[in-house]
Amino acid sequence: MLWEGKGLFLRWINGGLYAQKATVASGFQGGVLMARWDGRQKRLTLQGAAPYLPEGVNIFGFSPMTWGGKTIIIAYDNPGFINVYDQAGRLVWRSPRSFGGFPTSFKKTSFAPAQEPGRWYIKDGIQVLGKDAIFIERQPIFKMASGLGYKDSRIGVLRWNGSSMKLMVLGRRLPGTISDFAATKKSLMILESPIFGLQLDRILKGRSPLTTRLYMYPLEGE
Repeated sequence: MLWEGKGLFLRWINGGLYAQKATVASGFQGGVLMARWDGRQKRLTLQGAAPYLPEGVNIFGFSPMTWGGKTIIIAYDNPGFINVYDQAGRLVWRSPRSFGGFPTSFKKTSFAPAQEPGRWYIKDGIQVLGKDAIFIERQPIFKMASGLGYKDSRIGVLRWNGSSMKLMVLGRRLPGTISDFAATKKSLMILESPIFGLQLDRILKGRSPLTTRLYMYPLEGE
């Protein structure tokens, strides 16, 4: 182990290292910070607030995009809508629908007396390639209860034109849920789990029904 920081999430996003404190009981605490890792000293330094992030955006589920020399922030909210904010933190676009929510959430057990317990979420990553924001879209088995599992999922693309996003898709719908993905200009890699995480036909073969699949797709053009 090179370094351990208890209660601290770290993420590398578009060439920057971000950090945020969190506890299981209350979720994310404070704002998102920029961080620097010194490999020689094996030391992490927190460097202050991450630029351009509006209030309520946490370390998971956002990505900055550079457009016309300015930075916009593309971020999920808790219900699964995708929002675009300008450098001043103003909301300039919101998706017309939710993209299905997130498989991982935790019930808060520590909260102010006047507040409902609520939940906090580990949101999906949004990957920016040029003017495209790549994300996971899920279809819950029950629309009003996404936490009970997902019928299918796919990779979506939102293309920014300077004032709004155009929705496109990459690849076909996959049964179950996509848990993670990575994209380059030439390829797309998807990690997918079947519905409820079980592939029942494996039981008939005497194998564990718990499985995860890796898909790889070539990408051509823009």
